[in-house]
Amino acid sequence: MTLIPKAKLINDIKHRKFIASLPCLISGADDVQCAHIRKGNVCGVGLKPSDEFTVPLSCSQHRLQHNIGEVAYWGQYGGIERINKLASDLYTVTGDRDKVLELIMKWNNEIYNL
Repeated sequence: MTLIPKAKLINDIKHRKFIASLPCLISGADDVQCAHIRKGNVCGVGLKPSDEFTVPLSCSQHRLQHNIGEVAYWGQYGGIERINKLASDLYTVTGDRDKVLELIMKWNNEIYNL
């Protein structure tokens, strides 16, 4: 029997606080929560994925993401693969507000020009 190694989940409170300090990815609002992306990432049922897969969403957008489901919600914005890529990119430059805002602006431009 081959054992599959457990994926290392990143628990990074500093990154979560940084993400929550950003404007909402969708609306630009400032009542932001750190929203985890579960689909397409290794995590158990009912468990949060690694903090490297987080994006800034306003309270209402975050609630909507959970209410309609991630696939439907992110499908409106280019799909799960695109949001996972953005979340991973944001984690790579966490703490650098200018670079993060540049990545978000690029993501928005790509999404709205699809």
